[in-house]
Amino acid sequence: MNLIFFFLVIKFFSLFLITSLLAQSPTNYKITEFGVFKIGEKVPIKQAPIIKKERMDNRVLAPCFSYFQLPRNGYKFNIGEKTVITTRKGIRITIPPSAFLYTNFANASGPATLYVYEVTEPFEYMIAAVNHIYYDKSNRASHLELAGMIKIEAMQDNVRLRIANDKSIEIEFPDLAPNKRVHFFMLDETGNWTIKKPFGEYEIFKPQENEENITGTRKGWIQYLTWYAFAMPNPNTIQVRIEWSDSKKLSSKNFHVIGIGTDHLSYFSKWTEEFNTILPLFQNKKYKVYVCDSNSNIVFSEEFQAITEKLETSSVQNESLPYQQVIQLGNIDKFQRENFTSHEKYKSYLKIPNQEYKVKYKVETTEPSPK
Repeated sequence: MNLIFFFLVIKFFSLFLITSLLAQSPTNYKITEFGVFKIGEKVPIKQAPIIKKERMDNRVLAPCFSYFQLPRNGYKFNIGEKTVITTRKGIRITIPPSAFLYTNFANASGPATLYVYEVTEPFEYMIAAVNHIYYDKSNRASHLELAGMIKIEAMQDNVRLRIANDKSIEIEFPDLAPNKRVHFFMLDETGNWTIKKPFGEYEIFKPQENEENITGTRKGWIQYLTWYAFAMPNPNTIQVRIEWSDSKKLSSKNFHVIGIGTDHLSYFSKWTEEFNTILPLFQNKKYKVYVCDSNSNIVFSEEFQAITEKLETSSVQNESLPYQQVIQLGNIDKFQRENFTSHEKYKSYLKIPNQEYKVKYKVETTEPSPK
């Protein structure tokens, strides 16, 4: 009897041990012909890194950057007719007849208004509140060197319209980066830039005139009412450290830092609670950097070139230098209200350059642009 009981105990214990090992083996153990080996600590399960994407739209601006809104110019047209509109910045928009639907997908008709936001110069990038980071198919991030942006809205009696599925709107955009391999981008519903047409797959018109500031056009097609940009991903950035101070104790310690290209079109934006930050700027390009806090205090730089050599040492002591250049701005100060009286006075105070050009189109039109 004792022998039978002993064998039953041994059998029960063996079944318990095997069941326990099998239950744990998918996560912690590996059973081999040589025994059971614990592998959880030695071979951890690797997970693919997740890159957090930054939304490009609806960027928050500090007060002295958001005081002036990007102009929203309206143009009247009739939905049932073909219409050609030339905007104030020289963008030509061709709307085919019956191109719009109501939100319930019924065909729209009658008079409507096309509202256009157009960005062709540094000041407009500053107040547009759209950032410019591009993620490629491998999820690698790079910044966009720009050649103009446009956003279109269509309204009828305060009712928003959408483009019909079988229609598209043609735009002829001033060629602000001649001889450069510029792609046509769209800001998608997730708030990220996607390439709509790569360089070489859309039409470029180059005029023959040698007159100064005469530019041709790049032609794009729009099927959705969102932001579009002519731009090229530029991976050649360097880390530039921006430093400033507040001897008058004015600041709120919540700073918005913007880098604006002056010999090209680019825009970099960052918020910080420190008196310094690091901006990625395109190598060998010229910039001005602006810092504004939430109380509208401001300080900004003179024009400088982003280069690979350090110009001076950082004012932060005992710190390794992960950046290649230091720009010291000086003291932040109150923004004088008289500089807000007009766009031009504001731009003059900030020393932001204008983009001067005249547009030559491939086919001139005699159709009047609606006002």
